[in-house]
Amino acid sequence: MKQHRRNDFSFAKARETNQQGWFGKRTLFDRKSILTFFALLASTGIALAQEPAPEAPAPGDTPAPPEPVPAAPDQAKPAESEKKKSDSVAAEPAWVTWKNGDELKGVILPTERGDIIRLKSDLFVDPFDIKIDQLVMIRYGRETHGKFDFVPQPFRITLMTGDVLGGKLKSISGSEVVIQSPKLNNGKELKIKRDKVASIERMDSPDLVLTGPHSQRGWKSVGRERKIGDWIPQPHGELTTRRWHGDLYQKFDHPDKMEVSFNLRSTTNPVEFTAGFYLEPSSGPALETWDDTLVLTNGNDFDPVMKISEGTKNLSLKIFWDKKTGRVSVHDALGKQLASLEGAKGPDAKESPAKTAGNRRRVVSYRNGNAKEEGFALLNKSTDLSFSDLRIRKWDGKLPKEIKADTPRVVLEDGSAAYGAVPSATADIITAGGQSRPLDSIRKVVFDDNPTHPNFKKSKELRDSYVSWLDGTLLSGKLRKIEGNRVSILPPWSNEPITAGLSHTRKIAFFNEKEADGTATDQLFVDKIVLKGRIAAAKNDDSGSTLISWQPAGSINASALASGVVARVVRPAPAGDIQALGFGRVYLTNNEVLTGNLLSIDKTHVHFESEYCGVIKIDPNHIRALDIEATNAEMKNFGDSGWERFPDKEMGEDSITIEKDKAVLKKGGFGHRTLLNGDEMAFDMQWKAPHMGSVTLRMFLSDFDSSSASTDILLASQGSQLYLGESKPGGAFSFSGERVPLKNGAASIRIVFKDNRLQVHVNERRALTLTLDPAKQSGNGFVFQTGGGWQGWNRPDSEVTFTNFEIKRSPGYLPKRVIDPDAKREALVIPRFRRENPPTHVLIAPNGDMLRGRLIAASDDKVRFTSKLDSFDFPRDRVSTIVWLKQPETAEGDEKEKTGDKADQEEGEEKKEAAKKAQPFVPTHRFVLHDGSRLSLKAREIERDQFVGDSELLGECKIPLRAVREIRHGAESSSEKSPVQLAYTDWILESAAEPVIPTDDGGESSPLIGEAPQEFQVKTLDGNEYKLSHYRGKVVVLDFWATWCGPCIRAMPEIFRAVGQFENDQVSFLAVNQGETPPIIENFLEQRGWAGIPVGLDTNQKVGDQFQVQGIPHTVVIGKDGKVTWVHSGFKDGMGDALAAAIVKALEAE
Repeated sequence: MKQHRRNDFSFAKARETNQQGWFGKRTLFDRKSILTFFALLASTGIALAQEPAPEAPAPGDTPAPPEPVPAAPDQAKPAESEKKKSDSVAAEPAWVTWKNGDELKGVILPTERGDIIRLKSDLFVDPFDIKIDQLVMIRYGRETHGKFDFVPQPFRITLMTGDVLGGKLKSISGSEVVIQSPKLNNGKELKIKRDKVASIERMDSPDLVLTGPHSQRGWKSVGRERKIGDWIPQPHGELTTRRWHGDLYQKFDHPDKMEVSFNLRSTTNPVEFTAGFYLEPSSGPALETWDDTLVLTNGNDFDPVMKISEGTKNLSLKIFWDKKTGRVSVHDALGKQLASLEGAKGPDAKESPAKTAGNRRRVVSYRNGNAKEEGFALLNKSTDLSFSDLRIRKWDGKLPKEIKADTPRVVLEDGSAAYGAVPSATADIITAGGQSRPLDSIRKVVFDDNPTHPNFKKSKELRDSYVSWLDGTLLSGKLRKIEGNRVSILPPWSNEPITAGLSHTRKIAFFNEKEADGTATDQLFVDKIVLKGRIAAAKNDDSGSTLISWQPAGSINASALASGVVARVVRPAPAGDIQALGFGRVYLTNNEVLTGNLLSIDKTHVHFESEYCGVIKIDPNHIRALDIEATNAEMKNFGDSGWERFPDKEMGEDSITIEKDKAVLKKGGFGHRTLLNGDEMAFDMQWKAPHMGSVTLRMFLSDFDSSSASTDILLASQGSQLYLGESKPGGAFSFSGERVPLKNGAASIRIVFKDNRLQVHVNERRALTLTLDPAKQSGNGFVFQTGGGWQGWNRPDSEVTFTNFEIKRSPGYLPKRVIDPDAKREALVIPRFRRENPPTHVLIAPNGDMLRGRLIAASDDKVRFTSKLDSFDFPRDRVSTIVWLKQPETAEGDEKEKTGDKADQEEGEEKKEAAKKAQPFVPTHRFVLHDGSRLSLKAREIERDQFVGDSELLGECKIPLRAVREIRHGAESSSEKSPVQLAYTDWILESAAEPVIPTDDGGESSPLIGEAPQEFQVKTLDGNEYKLSHYRGKVVVLDFWATWCGPCIRAMPEIFRAVGQFENDQVSFLAVNQGETPPIIENFLEQRGWAGIPVGLDTNQKVGDQFQVQGIPHTVVIGKDGKVTWVHSGFKDGMGDALAAAIVKALEAE
C-alpha cells in the first residue's frame, strides 16, 4: 500500500484544516465548519455536554448515571468467590427510577412476588410495594463503585439475547453449553441452550495485556476542562460521551509487538475520532478522521484507511504495531488490511536526517503528565461516541488472514480460523474443523455473528428486565423476584430461573409497554427529591405526629413519613372554580391567614365565620389586618361594574366601546381601579387591518391620571410583528422584549406576576421579563390606553379589539393589596400633638384611599370609625381593608409603663411569668389552601378526609382534603413565609421628627446622630451613580441644597473650603440637590465657577426625607463606621470651621 507524505496535496489540505492537538492547541474546523457544526446541533436539538442516552439492548433501557473514578484495576489479582461476597454483603442502597421520572433512594427488601419490588426508604416508616410496570430501573452502587475490583473470568459468553456472562467453560454439546459462573446460581454449573449462544471468547490468555473499558475505573480524561464523568457507563461495559472533544486515556506499558482491537459507535453522525498509543496520540502511530476520511498517521507520514460516509456509524478495527521495526497495519474486524505504514516508531526512536528535516508536528507536553507516556488514548471529535470491546494483546508479528463472516468458526490464538460447527468441547479440549485442540489454544468460538438471526429476534421478545454489573456482565429475561442482595430471572436461554448476586451491580432495568400512572397527581417534596403519588391518612399507630401517609405512583400501599422528615405536599386544583365561604381574609400575628366572612366587630372580639373553623371569636390583639370585601369582583371579560372609559376628546364616545365580552379601543383608554389582584392577566388582542398601532398597559396604579405610580409595558403592532418593551417616565420607552411574529394582527397575551417579576407571554412564547419595582406600584388598578413608542406608530385609523380578558389566581394564591408607599408613609407618621392619643387603625377604601383613626365596631352593613374627634358610619362596601397599627416603642411609653398603677404593673409581671412557664405552641403541619388560607395546626387526626387539629389563635380547625393546596410537615423555615403572608407586619407608627435646636458649637442635637442611615443610591450630575455603601471606611459629607436657596449659596464656599482640607481617600463629598433638573444646576454652577463639584440628583427628595431635611442648607457628616456624627441646618458664620472640626473628629474616631 502506498505510503503518503505530508505534502501529498489531496490529504494535506484536509490535514491542515482538521489538525487538532490533544490539548486544544490547534483549531479543529475552519470558521465555516464551526458554524455548520453548531447549526447542525441546533437543528437536531443536541446540546453540548449533554449526557448520552445509551443504545438499549432492549426497549425500556435508560442511561445509567456517571460513576466515580476508582483506581486502576489489578488485573493480575486472582479470582475469588463472588458468591461468598454476595451472601456476606447486606443489600446495597439503590436509586429506584419511575417511568414518570421520579427517583427515590432506599434498600430493596425480599419479596416473593415477581411483579413488584419492595423498597425501604429512610424517609418513610414502611416499605413500598411498587409495581414493576411503573418503573424504569433500579440503579445500584454509587457508594460502592469506587471499591470495585475487576476480576476477569476465563471466558466471556455472548448470547443472542445480548446477554454477556463470565465464567469457566465446562462443556459444549449439540444442544447446550455448560459454564460455571461465580456470579450466577451460587457458582453451580449453568446450562445454556446452544442455539442462544452467539460467541465464547477466552479472557485469561497470557497474551492479553488490557481489556475494557468495563467502566470508568482506570480511565481518566486529560483534556482541558474535561472530566471522566463526561463518559457514561453502559450495560455491556461500554463508555459513551456526548461531550465534544471528550477524551479517555489509560496508562499501560507497551509490549514490543502488540495487537489492538476496539469498537466505536455513533448514533447521530458518522464516527469522528482520534486514537493512539500515547498520552498525546500524535507522539506515535494514530488513527484520525480528516473530513470524510479515516487516516493512519505517524509524524509526517499517513495512509488513508477508509472513506467515512453518512452511514459510517459503527467501526470495528484492529491495529498491529511492531515498535522495533516501526511497522503498523490497520485491519477490519475480519482481518482485511485497510492501511499500513513502515517505520512507525515511538517518540524516542532516532530517525534519519532526511526523515527529521521536514516540518514535523510538535509534540505538546501536558501539565498533568508526559505527552510521551505509554498507554491508549481516545478523543471524540463529533456529537457522540461510544467505546467498547477494547482488547490489547501481545502479537507474534504475523499479520492475520482474512476471516469469513457469517460462518461458525474457532479463532485460534495466532488469529487463524478453523471453520465449521463445534460439535463438542470439554473443560480442556475443543473439537473444531475435524481436529481436537487444547482449550487454551483458542481465542474465540463464534456460533453465529449475524444479529438478524431469527433466534436473536425471538429471544428479545422473551424479556421484561435485565441486570447489568460493573464488569460488563448482563443477564436478561423474565424477572421472578428480588431478595435482598440477590435477583432471580428466567432468561430465554435457560429452562430454569437463574439467581445472581447483586454485589457491584450497575442497574436492573425494566421494559414494558405500560403507561406511567397518570392518576398520581399529588407531589411530595423532600429536600431535592420530588415524588408523584397520592396523599392519604396515616394509621394512628405508626404516624406519630405526621398524619401524612404517602402512596407513590405504582405502589400498592402507602406509608407514613418518618419522624423528623421535613416535607411538603402539593396538590392540584380541584375541577371548577375554587369555592370559599366569603371572600374576606383575616391576617393574624402568628402569620396565619384565614379566608371567610366577617360577621361583626365589638369592643372585645372580631366575629368571623370560616368553613374550616366555623363561627369563631378572635382577640383583636392577634390581628394584623382584615380584608372585608363582601363579594368577589367579576374577573372574566368586561361585565364588572368597575370598568371605566376615558374617551378621546375629539372622537368622543365612539373612541371606546365596552361590552360584556369585548372592548374596542380606537383612541383614549379604559381600565379598572381594583381588579388587578391575581397573579396572572390574560387577554386576546386583534388589530384592525393594516394591523398597525400601539397600546400602553399601565398596571398597579392607584388613579388613572399620569401622576400615579405604575408599571407600564408597551405593545406595538407593526403589521406582521409585535414589539414589546417597557414604557418609562416622560414618554421614554425601551423595546427590551422579543419581536413576536403576528398572523393577521392577532395576539394572545398572558402576563404572569411571580417572585417580584413580570413575564409577558405572546402566543405562548415568553417575550418580555421585567423586575417589579415597588416605586412603580401604587394600587391595584390598570388601564389600557392608545399610544406609546415612536410617534409614527400611533396611526389615527388604529383600532384594537380585546376579548377573553381574565384575571386569574393560581391555587393557594393570596391576593396582594398594593398600597401607595407615599400615602402609607404619611399615614404612619404621628405629629407631636397626637402622641398622647395615637390612631389605632387605618381604613383602606377599594380605590386605595386611607383614613386613620380608631375602629369602634362593625356589623354586616357598616363600619363605625372615629377620626380627628369625628365619628363615621361607613357602608361595608366602601371599606376594603382594616389595618391594626403597631404603636411605636418610645422612651415616653417606657416611662409611662414605669409610672403606671402599681397593681397594673404587678398584674403584668404575673402574666409575663405565666407566659414563660407555658409550653410554646409548636404546630405539626402547615397548610396552604386553594382559597389562599394559611393555617398552622397541631394536628390530631384525619377524620372523614378532614385534617383535624388546633390552631394557636383560632382553636379547633377541620380542613377537608379537597381544600388543600399544600401541606408542610417538619421544622419551619423562614423561606416558607411568602411576602403576602407577611403583609401588614410593617404598619408601625412613627413619631414625626423633633424640631432641630441649634447648639453653641454650631452642630445640631439631631435624632440622626449615632444612627446608621439606610442605603441610598442617586444619579450624579455627570451621569454616574453615587451609592452610600461604596464609601464605607471614609468620612462622608452630604450637603443638601438648591440653586434658589440664598443661605445655601453663602454656605457652599465655606463647605468647599472645609472639605478641601482633606484628601479624597479620607473624605467623600456630595452636594445633594433637592428637586431641580440638570440644566438648571449646570448653568448655576458654571456661572458661579463651581463646575466639577460632585452633585447628586435627589429629584423626588426621598434622600432628603431620609435625612430629615426640614430646611436647607442641611449638612450631614457620616463617620467611617457608617453612623451619623454631625448634623447642621441653616447657615451662620464660622460654619466651615465647625464642619472641618467635625470631619477631624470623625476621622480620629476608632
